[in-house]
Amino acid sequence: MIREGLLDHDGPLPRVIVHGHTVTKSLMPEVSPWRIAIDTGAYGSGQLTCLAVSEDERNLHFIFAKTEGGCIQIERQVAAYSMSSLPLRQIAFCWAHRH
Repeated sequence: MIREGLLDHDGPLPRVIVHGHTVTKSLMPEVSPWRIAIDTGAYGSGQLTCLAVSEDERNLHFIFAKTEGGCIQIERQVAAYSMSSLPLRQIAFCWAHRH
């Protein structure tokens, strides 16, 4: 129920929401001013994605772990979107826990 409301929402939120559990269409992280989707479909794409956030929450880096030929490659990429226009402590991380 939360997933549909979040993914369909097309407007500002009180915090920037970082989430997974719904694979992005591009199989790359998707960033908007109010939502950061980091599920790149590791089970099918072979790429696991992590978001590293600086202590002041202004600098974002994606870290990708990819499997190729039995080896794991790690790559870091600066996020194209800057959080510098947001007040500090405005990022909320969400995850779903299933039993």
